[in-house]
Order: sequence, then C-alpha cells, then structure tokens
Amino acid sequence: MCRIMSLAFTSEKSNLVDLFIDAFIKASRYDPYLERLSSEASHGDGWGIASISFQDNKPHVYYYKSADPVYTDTSEKTLKSIVNDLKKHDYSLVIIHARKASSSEPVGEKYSHPFYIEVDGLKAWFIHNGSADKKILGDKLGLDPRKHVDSELLGKLLVLEIDKCVRSGGVIQDCVYRAYSVSKEYILEKSALNTSLLISRNTWCELYTSHWVKNPGNDARREYYSIIAYETRGFTASGSITIKNYLPGDVKAMIKVLEPGIYKLTPEGISRIFNL
Repeated sequence: MCRIMSLAFTSEKSNLVDLFIDAFIKASRYDPYLERLSSEASHGDGWGIASISFQDNKPHVYYYKSADPVYTDTSEKTLKSIVNDLKKHDYSLVIIHARKASSSEPVGEKYSHPFYIEVDGLKAWFIHNGSADKKILGDKLGLDPRKHVDSELLGKLLVLEIDKCVRSGGVIQDCVYRAYSVSKEYILEKSALNTSLLISRNTWCELYTSHWVKNPGNDARREYYSIIAYETRGFTASGSITIKNYLPGDVKAMIKVLEPGIYKLTPEGISRIFNL
C-alpha cells in the first residue's frame, strides 16, 4: 500500500507544482483512506523520484531514492530542492512514490520505488501501488523472489514485454498496452495495478499511468485505490486519491477520478489511450 503521483509540466506552472508536491507529502504523512483499511495511516517506508526534463531539447535525468519517510524535514527539503531544479527546465515528466511496505516485504532504500529497468537501450522507471504474485513473477523471470519485492519484479516484466514488442516492430503505445495486459494477470485479489511508467529511448520519452483494481471487495478498498487527475494548459497531474484532500478548493474543484485504463500524460493534458 503506497501513494503515487505523476507530473508533466512546463516551467511556467511552478505554483501548481508546489501545491501538488505539498499535497503529496501531506497525503503520505496522514492517509485517512489507508486508516479505514488498516490500523495505520502513513506511508513511511521510503520514497523516491524519477524525472526526465528538457532544456533546449536536451534531456536531463534525475533519479533518487531514500529509506526515510518523505514527510521528514530532511526528505521534504530534498524533494523540494530536486523539484526546484526541475522547474528551471523547459518541461519535465516526473514520477514520485511513497511506500507503505507489506508486512512480509523487506524495507530499505533498495526496495523504495521507482525501480530502474534497462533493456537493450530502453530505459524505464516504474512505481506501483498494489500487490503482485511475487513467486510466479520470480519463476517467470528466473529471479529469486526472496531477493526482490513484488513491484520490482512486476516492473521488470512490464519493461521486458514492451521491449519484446518494440523489437518485433510494434508501435510504443500498442506495446505498452500489450505489456500491461500481460502484467495485470499477476495482480493479487483485492489489489491494484496502479502504476506510473517513465520510459525513454535515445532522445524521446513518454509518461504513462495505469489504474485497475482486481475485485476490491468493498467500497473502502475501491476508494483507497482510486486515482485522480488534474489538467490545465502546461500542467498535468495524476495520483492517489489522498492527494486531493490536501489541495486548495479551486484546484480540488477541477479534479476528476479516472476510470480503469492506461493513460498518457504530457504538459498539455492526460488522455486514456486504452481500457483495462
């Protein structure tokens, strides 16, 4: 159980970036949706960020992970410092994750999201809110599931499937859909394929987010896994429902709840490219 957020923005929208970063930190510190499902209310088992920003058409990559909660003073300063640097660029694509580890899963910087996966020049950063069948994934990938967390293995499978499709001549968006269709088969009951994928090859990059819940079982769990989105010219955001609680009223009024599917984010907006 985690909180996720994706941003696509131009340098002119720094005020909105700040609002959503603050809301994400607060949502990670106190999450009433998590509290309804468990005895805990915070996502304090590590955090991370990955971004690709462009200045004069040249890409710049930033990738950082920590074992500390994102809502500590040190982590908050670090995150805001990173984001302030990104705001100086022409535009940026960003994914951020705050982790709430399952009781059976290890914790530490290594296990914080995003996970970086590179296959034949295809570079990707992956974040996930949900649970997957780690044993079956490990068997399929030939990896020891005891040495990895489920989301890491899920991300590896996803990127391998995309790469296989692209090398066979597939169009990237079609390959993303095919890979997600395969990946959803590994999601556990009452859990979700809520993800963001920042993917790059050479000088192009794209940002996708997915939302799908497998038999949530009750309204509280369905609501917990809800994904919201906000868009205005030059700024797009998507992320966990809790973020909405900490946004100002005028921004909150423009929030929409996403239907299940795969979405592409750019600074100009969010579009559902496939159903799930």
